[in-house]
Formats: sequence, C-alpha cells, structure tokens
Amino acid sequence: MVTRPKETKAEALKQLQDSLLAAGNGVYNTGIIISPASGRQIVSMYKAVYDADGQPIGFVGLGIYTDKLVKSLDDLSTKGFENSTYCMVNVKDSKYIFSPDSKLVNTVTDSKEIKKLCKSLGGKLTEQDGKFFYEKGGEKYISAYSYIPQYGWILMLDDTKSEVLALTKVMRIYMLIFAVVIIVLMVVFYFINRKQEQVNQKLAASIVKNNKTKDSLYTAMFKDVLTDVNNRVSFSMDTEEMKPTANNPYYFVMFNIADFSAVNSQYGNDTGDWLLVRTVDVLRQVFRGSKIYRTGSDEFVVAVQANSNTADEILDTVKDAYNRLTGRQNSPIGKLQFKFRTSVVRKNSDINTSVITVLKDAVNRFTGQITLTDMNQK
Repeated sequence: MVTRPKETKAEALKQLQDSLLAAGNGVYNTGIIISPASGRQIVSMYKAVYDADGQPIGFVGLGIYTDKLVKSLDDLSTKGFENSTYCMVNVKDSKYIFSPDSKLVNTVTDSKEIKKLCKSLGGKLTEQDGKFFYEKGGEKYISAYSYIPQYGWILMLDDTKSEVLALTKVMRIYMLIFAVVIIVLMVVFYFINRKQEQVNQKLAASIVKNNKTKDSLYTAMFKDVLTDVNNRVSFSMDTEEMKPTANNPYYFVMFNIADFSAVNSQYGNDTGDWLLVRTVDVLRQVFRGSKIYRTGSDEFVVAVQANSNTADEILDTVKDAYNRLTGRQNSPIGKLQFKFRTSVVRKNSDINTSVITVLKDAVNRFTGQITLTDMNQK
C-alpha cells in the first residue's frame, strides 16, 4: 500500500529511518497523527528490526485508532459548564490534535493566542500550566491550558468568563476529569508497549523467514515505567542468555518490601512510589553493573555473576544493601523506616524462571538472618 505521495515518499521515509535508528532497540513513538494510509487519526509507533550482526534490515509499525478516546472526550460533561469546549494542539506546527469540530483536526489554528502560546512553549522540557483571556462574538472567554512536554501537546479547556467565575469549584472538578483522561492516555501507551512483544511475534513471520530474526524480535525488552528497571518478562528472556559455570555461578538476590500495601494505606501512594524508586537507587549503588528486575509489585531481583567474589562477599554485599534499605530514610514526608525481606540463591547450571519461585519461598521464611540457598544441591 502506498501511504504517501510519490514526491514526498523518499523524504518521509528517510526521516522515519533516522528516527528509528536513533531509537535503537526501543519503540519510536510518532505520537498522534493522521494516518497517510487511512486518513484517520491514530497513535503511531514503529520499531526497527535488526539482523544477527546488529544491522537494521526493516521495521514494523502499529497504528491505534483514537476514535474511542475522542468519543470519551466528546461525551464528558460537567453540570454548570454548558458552554465549555476543549481542544489539544501540537506546539510544533500549531495544528489541532483534538477538537470538538472534527473538521479542525490536523489543521493549523487561526487563533493568535494559541499560536503565541505554541511559540513560547515550543522546546520547553517541563510541564507548564496557565490561562489566557480572549473575546469571540462579543463574549469574553477564559482558556486554561496544560502543556505536556513529553509529546509537545497543549490541552486547553475554554469557557465563558461569566460561567467560570460563577462555578470555580466545579471547574476544578472538570480539570480533574480531563487530567484523569490524560492519565488514561498514558496508561494506554504503557500497555501498548507491554503488548509489543506479542505484536512483534505475529509480524515476524511476514517480515523474515529465519529463526535469527525472530530471536531479534523476541529480545525486545520491556521496562517498568516507574522505576526504569527491567520487568519479569525481561527476566524470563534474559535467563536464556545466562551461562553460569561451577567457577562462575549466578547469584540471584530478592528484596521484598514487607507489608507494601500497608505503606500505601498509611503514607499514601506517592510515598509508596517514592519507596519503589528509592529501593532501585540503593540496589544500583550497591550492586554496580548488575541487572535489576522488578518481578512483582513489591519485589526486586538482582542477578550477579560471580568472578572472583566468594559466597561470603556476596552475602556481605546483600547485607550492606539490606541495612541501607531498612535504615531510617528521608522520605518526602519525613524520616521513615521500612521493613524488607531478602533471600539469596546460587545457580551454576541451566537457569529458568523457577529461580523466582525459590526466592519467593525463601523470602516468605525470612526471619532476619540472610542465608544462601544453593539450587545445585539435591
């Protein structure tokens, strides 16, 4: 299918190829665009395919229609805001991404205020919020906006000045509803990335006919969004590449946040998120150069292949990390102390996901004494 006019195809293809190479093994997120093939609005993503020598040999693409998201935005309503409207604009080209008037989608705005706002926010790397005033048809309006720097989007909510001033409390609720919609959009991106492995597997058969290329697609890694470490899917894939020996065994260390649900209940989800990120920071400081995985909501696994390190040295390192994690820490709400459970296993033969089962079993029996379980002993 020819998706672009002939005179622009080479230039557009070159731009896409450069962006894919810059993304490396990651997913290149084009953003919300009008599909050249269908003429419908989509969330567009691409991923490069590499051969066994690491050379790019092609790419795969995925487009998700935004129809349902647009319908959700159009159906939103708040009592007392009968005159309110919304729109979303791309700061790069001042074109509408979403608009109640579907004819305006992918067209350049004719609003001087919006063009000025796009020019001032373009290139900024931090979130920006604000408002501006304008007149239309003799009526005074207020437009409240929120800038999303990750994608270069401005979300705007417009209403008459009289209605806003009369219902300021309701306006806050309305903004909260739209904030939830944006969060839902981010979650959609997250789950699309989670499903990328399955999509790659289905597309592999139509792109290449050999096992090496399939393996290249299967090795596309997924990361935990909050802590930026590998997740359990990545652990399962990485175990196939781990080659331990009797002289160079692998040590797997699990750190479990005890009663993590109680932390969220007592201190709030923000503190819980901070604790997850803080846990990864400590593990990175102690286990330098080792891979860290988030294998559950409250558990992390560190994979260490020993060179000259002895089992005692590994246990000393684990104890160091444990002491740092259980000591009093300066959290966003003050000095707090959290409980952790830990377990260590050693494996010098074939490795698979059964390691996590053994680690969990040892963690559940943890009494404060760090011990080593040798999975090679029968």
